[in-house]
Amino acid sequence: NKPLAGAEVSLGMVKALAGEDGQLVFHNVPRGEYPVKVFWRGVEVYSSNASVGLPPSPAVGSPGAEVNARADVGGFTLELLDAYGEELGLNTTIILTGPVSEEKRASERASFNLLPRGVYRLEFRVFNPYLGREVPVASETLSIPQDHGKHEVKLGVFDLVFRFVDAGGEALDIRVVEVEGRVYNVSGGVLTLPRATAGGYRLYAEWMGVSVLDEVVNVPAAVEEGVTVRLSVYDPVILVVGVDGLPLPGGNLTLERMGISRGVELVNGSAVFEDLPDASYVARVRYRGKLVLEAEVERLGGELRLVADVARLSARVVDQFNNPVEGALVSVEDTQAVSGGDGYAVLGHLPLGEYEAQVEYRGVKAGTVRLNLTGGEAVKITIQLHTLRVEAVDEIGRPLEVSASLYSMGRLIASGSGSAIEFPKLPSGNYQLTLRRGPKEVNKPIALAGDRVETVTFPILLELGGVVLSSQEAMLILLPLAAVMLPVIAGLATRAFMRWLRERE
Repeated sequence: NKPLAGAEVSLGMVKALAGEDGQLVFHNVPRGEYPVKVFWRGVEVYSSNASVGLPPSPAVGSPGAEVNARADVGGFTLELLDAYGEELGLNTTIILTGPVSEEKRASERASFNLLPRGVYRLEFRVFNPYLGREVPVASETLSIPQDHGKHEVKLGVFDLVFRFVDAGGEALDIRVVEVEGRVYNVSGGVLTLPRATAGGYRLYAEWMGVSVLDEVVNVPAAVEEGVTVRLSVYDPVILVVGVDGLPLPGGNLTLERMGISRGVELVNGSAVFEDLPDASYVARVRYRGKLVLEAEVERLGGELRLVADVARLSARVVDQFNNPVEGALVSVEDTQAVSGGDGYAVLGHLPLGEYEAQVEYRGVKAGTVRLNLTGGEAVKITIQLHTLRVEAVDEIGRPLEVSASLYSMGRLIASGSGSAIEFPKLPSGNYQLTLRRGPKEVNKPIALAGDRVETVTFPILLELGGVVLSSQEAMLILLPLAAVMLPVIAGLATRAFMRWLRERE
């Protein structure tokens, strides 16, 4: 209801400006109907008709007309708040466009007064110190006269929180990040930029000397939970297999870059690393004290599989006739295995190369074999096996039932009983044969180099009841009897001879 000083008023075709009190008098107006219009700042804000004539107008004291014009002119008072509803306190440029245009700067509140009717668009811009430029942070559309009065305006100014995680989404304790070329310290993988705005922020970061982030991160309006930024940092799982495709049962994998190395132990062929940047590395695998792989790994992303110069050693033990040998103990370095019914012995993983295999069978060293492990088919090991037949006879060649034991290096290899005993599948080598019958025992060394029949003469001539006598023992018993009987026989022979002589005379 304030006077609108300076408003342009038209009565019909006549125009004039209102005074300081908002009043204007047109003199000597002929009677009749006239259109009345009020313009403010070039915009029509009032329109009506006036009848000039009787009755007299009290205002002018003569026949005429009086018009009380209430113009559509108003204003806005804007309270500036941040995204959280708190007082902004930040210099803001406010651009008003519509029937008229204005621009103001304010930090807490701003007023636009005496605006002609119409629809107005307000754009709010603040200076973003991180981007180094003014950016729009809000826009409003208000109308006069409908929206005349006070308004609270929330601007897109907020605390921008960047949360840095690795490629798997785990928090990463990175210490420094560049934002638009400026360096900021990061705490616990979180960077907070107070009083920031939406926009595109170029971020750059390194990890272990490798660039793991170099991109523009587009930040929308205020995000309460912050913006998560993934860095090219991985917890890679690398599978190391041998040339036969089987995982290594142990060993160590080291990744090295620019003098920095990380090493982990292999578990079932898998190596799990933590927080490595996506870059090229030199991979080295050591197994059983030997370097079995040295290669360059281009990238850590995705599934990684390395092939080391290792293979599982499998040996097939056969005899000279190519028959599988079951129960043979094959030893290579500190690994050993016993062959099964098919002759196969699986010793485990070894680095590729030449080895010396020791083979024992039935507790007897059956041979030493040089083999070359290449990761192909099972290595064939041939051992010589022979049959030893033992035949026991007495001193006059008659078959004799005995018990027999065969030893090697003091260990019992086999035993049996009978007059003819066979010991099959014996490796070449030196043995000790022991035969027993009653109290009698015969020991005989055997050098076995092929199938062999060994006839053993037992020192037995007579067996009288439970008494077993050799020829020597029989003589020792008979000689004393002969010494006693000889004089008697000689006396009888002398008497017989003398009797014969007398009969001749």
